[in-house]
Amino acid sequence: MSKILLVNGIIVPEPTGMKPTEQDITKSQRSTTGYMRSHIVRHDVHTLECKWSILSANEYYVLAQAIKNKIGLKVFYHLPDRNQEAELTMYVGDRTKDVLLYRNGKPVYKNVAIKFIEE
Repeated sequence: MSKILLVNGIIVPEPTGMKPTEQDITKSQRSTTGYMRSHIVRHDVHTLECKWSILSANEYYVLAQAIKNKIGLKVFYHLPDRNQEAELTMYVGDRTKDVLLYRNGKPVYKNVAIKFIEE
């Protein structure tokens, strides 16, 4: 396995797709005259959506063990806005997967997706 994505020091299976994003958290409201007033609470909050086309039961188990704490995860990957690899503290959002088939009594998963959100 390559070191494309590390979660809590565990090298997880290499994703077939990664979608890194940065967003600004704002607090907005309208004035009594109808004008929008807003201020940025926090800049550049990172999210990372990872997808795996196919994972064996053993590969999925490695991934599940890496994210079992759900919060306070140390996630290491390439940050486009910094143009370097870095570690961020993140939590796990939605997780989805489909069972493609069973091989020797164990599932083979397809369309596995996990979203990591910076704390």
